[in-house]
Amino acid sequence: MKKRTALLAALLLGVVVLAGCDTSVLIRWDQPIIIELPYRTTVDGYISYRGNQVRVTSTMNTRSSYRALDDARITLVETGQVTWTDRYGYFEFRGVPGPDRYITLRIEHWRLRDPVYTSIYLK
Repeated sequence: MKKRTALLAALLLGVVVLAGCDTSVLIRWDQPIIIELPYRTTVDGYISYRGNQVRVTSTMNTRSSYRALDDARITLVETGQVTWTDRYGYFEFRGVPGPDRYITLRIEHWRLRDPVYTSIYLK
């Protein structure tokens, strides 16, 4: 019972103090509220290979010496996101923290002897 009485007294005191004050001092209604969310972007591309050489391009690689690397596991090293390429070697990551930074892709496939790492700069 004492806790309730003390809580009620504190609440009542707060109401009295706030009622006597100019609320524009406590809350600025003319100021915008800004909530900054980290910028997110989409990273996508095509992966093709020739032997143990891997290329990451923004458009499908149509050179006859390179073939699409289908069903490859692509890991975005910084966030741990994982995706797989389709039959054209296309992959996509959404919600990547951006811009003005490098990201690293880890490319794994049974045709490659070792995982391949490549860095991409996000503008």
